[in-house]
Amino acid sequence: MNRLRFCGRKAGFTLIELLVVIAIIAILIALLLPAVQQAREAARRSQCKNNLKQLGLAMHNYHDTHGTFPYAYRSFDNPPGGAGLPPGTTKARDTWFHRVLPFIEQATLYNKYESTNDVFVNGTQFRTLAATKIASFVCPSNPDYGGAGANLSDGFQGTYGVCLAGSSVGGSLATGLETTTSGKGMFFYASSIRMRDLIDGTSNTLLASESIARPMDNVGAHGDFGQYWGGATWGATGFTAAEPPNTTLSDVVHSCKSTTVALAPCTPNATRGMQYNFARSYHTGGAHVLLADGSVRFASNNIHRQTFQNLGDRADGQVIGEW
Repeated sequence: MNRLRFCGRKAGFTLIELLVVIAIIAILIALLLPAVQQAREAARRSQCKNNLKQLGLAMHNYHDTHGTFPYAYRSFDNPPGGAGLPPGTTKARDTWFHRVLPFIEQATLYNKYESTNDVFVNGTQFRTLAATKIASFVCPSNPDYGGAGANLSDGFQGTYGVCLAGSSVGGSLATGLETTTSGKGMFFYASSIRMRDLIDGTSNTLLASESIARPMDNVGAHGDFGQYWGGATWGATGFTAAEPPNTTLSDVVHSCKSTTVALAPCTPNATRGMQYNFARSYHTGGAHVLLADGSVRFASNNIHRQTFQNLGDRADGQVIGEW
């Protein structure tokens, strides 16, 4: 009888066995989560690289059409050499971003921009246009600052910028880096660089890079990196190659808002022409850069400083080896 009772009992987990199973599951999840995160970041890096390739293609198509690369920016808002719009300028603070719109399948947006009656970017019509988010100008690894709506209301548009004036101007970053009318880089005020001007070769010259886009300190403001619609001389259109990617030196920008997320070091300076950004990214170990031949490479944080500066100059005559 006792044997019959024993054989009829249902088997079950003890408390210890249940805890062991839970612990094993937790360990497996802990091991799997970093792999999932790495896979997602790899996908974001791949998309970011592709975005820069599309920008390079747009720049080359622009050059094929106009015989020159677009300027970094043009403005009658206190430009170098005095006031007054340069010939052909229809809007204040016009940038390379606006010029390449027809070459990134945004001809409709470009036509709306050209046909607006507003001259300054803080006009109602401009604000409406700036609310159009172009995905190919945003690196997926860059924080969203609370959603696309929040980004746009803060003046955020993108995370890519052109190489401004080379590595430096007059040996000092704070000496009119963005108000110079000449330079050894591919872009500067009212620049019109052609392929034949790339003396060092297209594969040895930086065209663009990704950097850190920050939200602005008030709705509708403009000036920090990535604020294309309000670009001009306020640090929005590009970066300097004076330091390697993700340097510990501060960017000098208009507002330096850093209360939302952990951002790269920055120092506020509202003085026009006295602002600059370095190449940066939220990728581990470096940042993507676009070369003038249209290729995209991942520049390590540890790249030699002089090598990166040489890449920023299109005509310094320096031989650049492997990097």
